[in-house]
Amino acid sequence: MEAFSQLNKKYDNLELVIRSYVPQHIKEKYKKLRNIKIIDKIIPWEELEQEFKFSDIFLFPSHHTPGLAILEAMSYELPVITTDVWANPELVKDGETGFIIKKSEKIQYYVENFIPNWSVPESLKIIKNTTDPTVVEELVDKTRILIENEELRRRMGRAGRQEIEIGRFSIEKRNEKLRKIFDEASGCSLPLD
Repeated sequence: MEAFSQLNKKYDNLELVIRSYVPQHIKEKYKKLRNIKIIDKIIPWEELEQEFKFSDIFLFPSHHTPGLAILEAMSYELPVITTDVWANPELVKDGETGFIIKKSEKIQYYVENFIPNWSVPESLKIIKNTTDPTVVEELVDKTRILIENEELRRRMGRAGRQEIEIGRFSIEKRNEKLRKIFDEASGCSLPLD
């Protein structure tokens, strides 16, 4: 929200839609900002689909693994701006389907011999209460680039959609990979049709 606060001063026609829980203290901090819509409950797919359709950029500066959120955004031709944590860099090709920004150095993501458990209250408290100016600055910069360059925004969006339809994340590619795994596991190879 800090990045949006800065962008909102320069661009009059921005709207930030957040489909997530937002802690009350953050809502209070930014309550005077205009054009923020917070959806903090589960909504029907049709309603979420409308949010995708009326969006131009998908921001996912998360500390968590994305599930399908990034791929869903790409399927709607939205360029994605996300952090270089977990699987995000495997989903978004930096400069092609969106931008990857550096994760916060203020948050310890990996501890030797420990996979972070996000249900640990201490971890969640640190994440919820940390605003990293470096991350905010990079998020503002990459978002500004896409706001001001409609051609780049559309090109990245189309490239993301291509990845979903015929690229790395297509059903065909997934089935090829699964077939290879099954063939290797069973020790045999069946003809393709």
